[in-house]
Amino acid sequence: MIMQNRFQHVDPCPECGRTPSRGRGKPRGSIRRAARKRLARQQVACDLVSKRPAVLIVEYRDEVYARLAADLAMAGLRVTRAVDAATAAARMTPGLEIVIINTELPDQKGWAVAASVRAMSPMPRIWLYKAWNSPIDVAHAYCVRSEELLEYRGELHALSDAVLGCLAGPTAFALSTLEPSKQTHALRAAG
Repeated sequence: MIMQNRFQHVDPCPECGRTPSRGRGKPRGSIRRAARKRLARQQVACDLVSKRPAVLIVEYRDEVYARLAADLAMAGLRVTRAVDAATAAARMTPGLEIVIINTELPDQKGWAVAASVRAMSPMPRIWLYKAWNSPIDVAHAYCVRSEELLEYRGELHALSDAVLGCLAGPTAFALSTLEPSKQTHALRAAG
């Protein structure tokens, strides 16, 4: 009974949520050895999971999230989801590297979510996407210091290809590299 209660005080892993099993039906010494081995295996697995780059997708539609999450997971990234602005703020973690935001969320515009993400942590790369972009969208993306503004024209596979293309190489659309005349035009169109 003492050995069984000993494992009730072990906290679950913060990354994967697993706790060590109790190992019933074995002699006392083998319980300790088996528990130590399980803990070591779980620690190695958690270390491997936590070393992968993390991505937060702010998207309310299940089919869009499922496609992006599957493609990003196949690329070796850890994917988390937020369906609205409140859960996006709650899911911000220090190891987050990329935040992919739909600009047309039902509760709040993606521009405001991007600004709040940028205010919480200046480190993650912010990628925004929308079906059809306008010069005002370019100006908003510039204001929130977005790295990418993706236009997918309503086709899900085009969005997935654009996100994977941004992962593969240098940024195709960086607002900081726009010519000054285009930046001025985009800001005038917004204001």
